[in-house]
Amino acid sequence: MIASPANNKINRRGDVDSVRALLVLGLVFFHTARIFDLMPYYVKNEQTSLLMMALVGFVSQWGMPLLFFMAGIATWHSLNHRTVGEYLKERVRRLLIPFIFGVAVIAPPLRYYALLANPDYQDSFWQFYPQFFRVVLTPSFPRFFHADPAVGLFEIAHLWFLYYLFIFSLMALPLFVYLRKDSRFVSRVANLCELRGAILLLAVPVVSIELFVHLGESAGWNRYSFLSFLIMGFIFASDDRFEESASRNSIIALAAGALALAVFFWASVKTWQEGIDPSRGYGIESVLWRMFKGLSSWFWVIGLWGLGQRYKRRRSSLRQTINDTHSKPAVIDKILRYANEVVLPFYIIHETVVVIIGFYVVKWEAGVMAKYFAVSLASVAATLLLYEVFARRTNITRLLFGVKLKKR
Repeated sequence: MIASPANNKINRRGDVDSVRALLVLGLVFFHTARIFDLMPYYVKNEQTSLLMMALVGFVSQWGMPLLFFMAGIATWHSLNHRTVGEYLKERVRRLLIPFIFGVAVIAPPLRYYALLANPDYQDSFWQFYPQFFRVVLTPSFPRFFHADPAVGLFEIAHLWFLYYLFIFSLMALPLFVYLRKDSRFVSRVANLCELRGAILLLAVPVVSIELFVHLGESAGWNRYSFLSFLIMGFIFASDDRFEESASRNSIIALAAGALALAVFFWASVKTWQEGIDPSRGYGIESVLWRMFKGLSSWFWVIGLWGLGQRYKRRRSSLRQTINDTHSKPAVIDKILRYANEVVLPFYIIHETVVVIIGFYVVKWEAGVMAKYFAVSLASVAATLLLYEVFARRTNITRLLFGVKLKKR
């Protein structure tokens, strides 16, 4: 059954808001783990940890894919009560303006603190700052600007999510408008997903992109895989049967995700030992790496989203019980309203805070886990503090961080 436009106009998707908030909060712990894993990062602890490497590899499989999936669901609801023109304005305000501000203010300290890790680097931040913006323009879509090779400092850091979500939202908009007008395709896919386990077959677009769309980038996610997750999220929001199927198949999806993840880890170790970039070529390890990365990501997204739907139904029953007894709104609802407002500025600020705090904590005489929790918890507190004392205070700062403006 197609979801009711009237209901979606009145009510927010609290489940989407809560999952998105938890994901963004979790990014603090993810990026802190990067300080202690085996791969290069802005700031590195002298002692690294295989456990942190496994944590990073695991979360990388579903973290950003699930964020794009959530964005697709939110897009369906946004277009439910906005015209196309209003939606485009909202994308500019919520994504493009914060991205530009973030590149100008939030991203440079990341690179600067990475340089400070070298004791021979002596430039002040204000000497470094203009060098950071030495870029060259290129005709490569969708990134039209890159660091000048002579300097090699410019980067958009974690703000790539805002940029690509903005670009992909524009790219997919004609498809979104079409799917809202003609529900036949969505209905056919929903019919298929009513079969036990069939929802797992929707991994095919992600796997196909990972296998056959080559971008010449280093090992990691193919950016167009995120476009497929955005579109899938939009489709799932279009018909209630997808939620029912995800809930019904969540355990199967998580079990399949665990198996796919094991193969992905095996291929990761093999390609690393052989010095192979698995994002390119058709050697057996590279093919398995890309194939099972795509499978694992989709299975985990469906499994986690399905568990979320089970929780939402139990919570809906509890909410009805509370309402029937005329009790005051639960504290959790107030927390979720706050989280929905803070989530975007928190995302924008968090990694820079993690790196700056981590730069000093790695110098402590302490174990990995003590440093990890010190950086993580201090970063959560500092990021929320920056939001409270700066980002939310005026309409100008709210605009720069993508927060809804206050009515005068």
